[in-house]
Amino acid sequence: MSDESAGCISPALARALSGALPARLRNSTWRLRYSTRRDGTSLRTMYRAAGGARVGEHRCEESVLLVRTSRGERFGAFTTEHWRVAPRYYGTGESFVFVLVPGVEEGAGGVFPWTQRNDYFVFGRNECAAVGGGAGFALWLDEELARGNSARSDTFGNDPLSSEHEFDVACVELWTFE
Repeated sequence: MSDESAGCISPALARALSGALPARLRNSTWRLRYSTRRDGTSLRTMYRAAGGARVGEHRCEESVLLVRTSRGERFGAFTTEHWRVAPRYYGTGESFVFVLVPGVEEGAGGVFPWTQRNDYFVFGRNECAAVGGGAGFALWLDEELARGNSARSDTFGNDPLSSEHEFDVACVELWTFE
């Protein structure tokens, strides 16, 4: 990790989560592109940061979105295309959602890969962002990155990522790879 997290992830958990990433990214350096603590609470600002993330002349497409709730729960998504507003879902089957267990430094609490039931990977609008779909969003965030919800999604076959369906957001971070 080239930057310090604002409490969303430790270096040890980042190393553990790296094991679930595609092989081409496992030894990459994580770069913090957006943080609500540093950059403010705006989904549009996060989209701009994601779209402007580059290594040399190449755009950083893959990213890890991390959420820490006001209750201290930590979870997120790995996505294969940069976050943006789009008329339909985007991304690929390498995407996944995950839960990080607080206090457990040796590994993630659960990784939920693509089930192949649908291709509802990432949903970007001005008023919200979401990952997964079908029966519900695996992760949904409002435009102010202040509130969110999580439910079972057909895309990832995940359990809800948070203990409560709706949650208050304490911190959001977007990490890309170099």
